[in-house]
Amino acid sequence: MPSYSFLTLDVFTRTRFGGNPLAVFPRAEGLSDAHMQAAAREFNLSETVFVLPPEAPGSPLRARIFTPKQEVPFAGHPVVGTACALAMEGLIPLTGDITHSQLQIPIGKLDLSIHAEKGRVKSAHFSMVKPVEIRPPAISLALLAESLGLAVEDLQVEGHSLQAAALGIPFLLVPVASLAAMAKARLDLGLWKKHLEASWAAQVYLYSPKTLDPAAIWHTRMFAPAAGIEEDPATGSAAATLAACLGATPAIAEGETRWVIEQGYEMGRPSLIEVTLAKSSPGNLAITIGGSAVKITAGSMDFDEN
Repeated sequence: MPSYSFLTLDVFTRTRFGGNPLAVFPRAEGLSDAHMQAAAREFNLSETVFVLPPEAPGSPLRARIFTPKQEVPFAGHPVVGTACALAMEGLIPLTGDITHSQLQIPIGKLDLSIHAEKGRVKSAHFSMVKPVEIRPPAISLALLAESLGLAVEDLQVEGHSLQAAALGIPFLLVPVASLAAMAKARLDLGLWKKHLEASWAAQVYLYSPKTLDPAAIWHTRMFAPAAGIEEDPATGSAAATLAACLGATPAIAEGETRWVIEQGYEMGRPSLIEVTLAKSSPGNLAITIGGSAVKITAGSMDFDEN
């Protein structure tokens, strides 16, 4: 019965038991797709990551990302957490206070920067240059408000509109007017199945310019029932998608813009996602997502031979 080591981390936080939990198998070669999906279902976290050897000498390590229900091509907190985990395990050797590396995931190679203090890993960031795909929403504002237990007025923010967008995973980006409406929002699964489950952007990402942390510019929540995630404490891929959509508008000037996005507060798992948007023209955007991570546990999991 083969045994594989894993570690868990809390990502997008400096505090244990905050942020978004993640499990990482840093040496997953030999595990089948069924093994990976079973392990992700057993952990029952938003995502579990399995790291595999490079495809060719000189290429970066590969990572596959699974929710409790399915494999996904890209997700933010797994990339940040995996970068930290690989540095902690010595699979990405530290070269100083900042270590540069890469990670191969299904949507392509991501550039990594891993930050350490006195040899201890503190945080990681990844960068991507990828055009955002935007489509019309598959649901009316009135039906969406009903699905969230809110009034239409709660989803009206000046300069923002409901839209579906993707940088790998499609999200329905929903502006919310107040923190009170954010706290009240509850996704009705019956209405979600009727109106959104079969749509291109079935993941629902709420964002508001009203925040709790003075450092944050957006307060967010994310619901992804199709992936087996009732609510996610921190969603880096959604943060990147939001940044890409907003960055493509004239409201964001050319040059570098830095944001902090908060999430997970309604779940008791406060998370802070660092976003840097580099804009040289409306269609030319580079996005960096990052944050801190804290190691929580280490152990091993046994798998059946078949």
